[in-house]
Amino acid sequence: RARGSKNGRSVKKKWVTRPERRRYMGGKKKFYVGESSNIGEYNIYKGMLGSIIYDDTGYDGKLFNIGLCGGYQWHLSRKIAFDFNLGMGYNKFKYDSFNLEEKERVYKDKNKTKEFFGPTQICISLVWKVAE
Repeated sequence: RARGSKNGRSVKKKWVTRPERRRYMGGKKKFYVGESSNIGEYNIYKGMLGSIIYDDTGYDGKLFNIGLCGGYQWHLSRKIAFDFNLGMGYNKFKYDSFNLEEKERVYKDKNKTKEFFGPTQICISLVWKVAE
């Protein structure tokens, strides 16, 4: 049986952690710049994402990136804000690619690596400050 399948069904797993250090600018602390990184594992395929992936290939692997980020916080009140964030930097993906045939994985490529410089994160978050 292919790795990642259980009773003939594909197992979907994903985790990512994103440490970030920010330096706020100005008295109102709306704009910021900083360093950020991501590390995690992913398992994606067309059945999960619809038309975002154009072919029937799935990807199972690990990701790592490090870079610089900047953003803006739009304060709705003293405790609630929208946070707009953009990051750029070095990205590295290690992955296996596969097709699903009768809910079983058929691997196309194993132990592939892709590296590039580009976006590391694009986020819009709702922030709720519990304490000040």
